[in-house]
Amino acid sequence: MSISVIIPVKDQYDSLIRVLQGFGHQTMTDFEIVVVDDGSSDKTSVLTSQDIVDISHVDSRIIHQVNAGRAAARNAGIENSEGSFLVFNDGDRVPARNLIDVYCEKSNSDVICVGYSYDYFGMDLNRIDNMEWDFIERFSRLPRYYKDVVSKCDSENFNSFKYPWMSFMVGNSCVSREVLNSSGFFDERFKEWGGEHFELGYRMYRSGYKFLICDSARNYHIPHKREKGFYKKYITESFQLINEIHKEIDISDCMKYLGIDI
Repeated sequence: MSISVIIPVKDQYDSLIRVLQGFGHQTMTDFEIVVVDDGSSDKTSVLTSQDIVDISHVDSRIIHQVNAGRAAARNAGIENSEGSFLVFNDGDRVPARNLIDVYCEKSNSDVICVGYSYDYFGMDLNRIDNMEWDFIERFSRLPRYYKDVVSKCDSENFNSFKYPWMSFMVGNSCVSREVLNSSGFFDERFKEWGGEHFELGYRMYRSGYKFLICDSARNYHIPHKREKGFYKKYITESFQLINEIHKEIDISDCMKYLGIDI
């Protein structure tokens, strides 16, 4: 199979460099990277494709676009990539060394693979030399919602809770191009943080696809500050948009899974 890694990014230069270094340390090197800069105002805006190649040591390119949101950025990555399978990895999530290997082993055109994305709480990753994975793993933990998702799987590790499409945590996932061509790309009406992955997950679910939870496909989120009430505000707004698109969805019940009452 051919693999394209899609990395949307906006004003995340420092973490993006660490992410690219992480892909440069992969046990498998036969893949491409497409970074989509969604209107950054930091040093990301002047990165070239050669810069990305020099850091990651794999076939890479960067696309600069006017800020249009993560849905549009991911779509631009899909449209400018060549792989038959798309690995989605956010610009602040450092991949484990075997991430590409695991997705090559687990992925097929009938399932959506969702990896484990840990929050890292150790020292500044920019001070860690040579990607010391034992150290990183020791100071990382699964967020509550990930724990809820992975606890609701059947014996074959397929998500089996009430809303399986809500297990599509796109920041660490692998989807075949065939699935996306069948279900459609990300809905670009989602301009702000959150929601676009759940909406696409719902369409993939309606098309009959299953969500495989891959515990060995790991990346590590570099936490950053959010203003108070950020998550509740944007999750509520994104689910309201999901409900406008799919009126049959009970958004109040869905959001209870996220620990948010509306």
